Amino acid sequence: CNDISVSSGDKRPLELPNADVIKFILADGSWFEIRPSRTETKIKFYFGVKAKTKTQSDELLLALKDAVMAVVERVTTNTK
Repeated sequence: CNDISVSSGDKRPLELPNADVIKFILADGSWFEIRPSRTETKIKFYFGVKAKTKTQSDELLLALKDAVMAVVERVTTNTK
């Protein structure tokens, strides 16, 4: 399992336990994870952001969620 930098393509080994999760860490420290539910037939998304104020955090979180879910919507509706 590797940590891969999207911008540079650099790879480095990860020393983590195996898990059914994909985590994306963005340049500004924001992140999101995608994993299957263990009890239901659905996929779960988790998001995290950092900012100086709660208002800024709320805005960043909403923007991140909207961007990720727009990609998910585009990919899942064009799979025919």
